[in-house]
Amino acid sequence: WHGITRAASSLASAVGDIASGTGRVVCGAWHFVAHIADNVGHFFAAMRVDAFRPLGEFKAAMDSLLRSLKDSPKAEGEGRIFVAGEKEFEREQEYRLDGIPLYHKVLQDVQRIGKDLDVEWKA
Repeated sequence: WHGITRAASSLASAVGDIASGTGRVVCGAWHFVAHIADNVGHFFAAMRVDAFRPLGEFKAAMDSLLRSLKDSPKAEGEGRIFVAGEKEFEREQEYRLDGIPLYHKVLQDVQRIGKDLDVEWKA
């Protein structure tokens, strides 16, 4: 697996850094490109998992990985381990149920505009 991981990392570096012009890796050392602000590049990939293995096997393996991550020892004072996107997903569900809260200054502006336009405010 080490070779596959290194190859995937090299591909991501080539596409995300070199191709975007934000930076380059030469013999393991990072070299910055001065004309690119912050030297930040991104790499996004999408692939058909079922082209590599049966989808059910992949999903079972991912479930196992997620369980092992979530069952890991927690940092002191933390009751839960979150995986990428989990907090955002839960917040979206909360907002769909309860609505999106407005920042208090935005709410004040909306109420003021409503008052100026004689629109009744119902809290």
